[in-house]
Amino acid sequence: MTGTLNAVIADTAQYTFLKEGKRLEGTMYSSASVGIKVGGGLGSAIGGWLLTLGGYNGKLQVQPDGAL
Repeated sequence: MTGTLNAVIADTAQYTFLKEGKRLEGTMYSSASVGIKVGGGLGSAIGGWLLTLGGYNGKLQVQPDGAL
């Protein structure tokens, strides 16, 4: 989806211009950029939190079953 996001934003901006007469490309691209960055950060954080809850320790050669 990320690869086609620019095309979707451009189409949405064009639709908004045709319907409302307002140009919102900058706002739409900025919002999408913030959403991607926040979503990626939260996704990474949740993965780390789940590993912590499972007892993952990077220094162990054999991980606990909860981490696996």
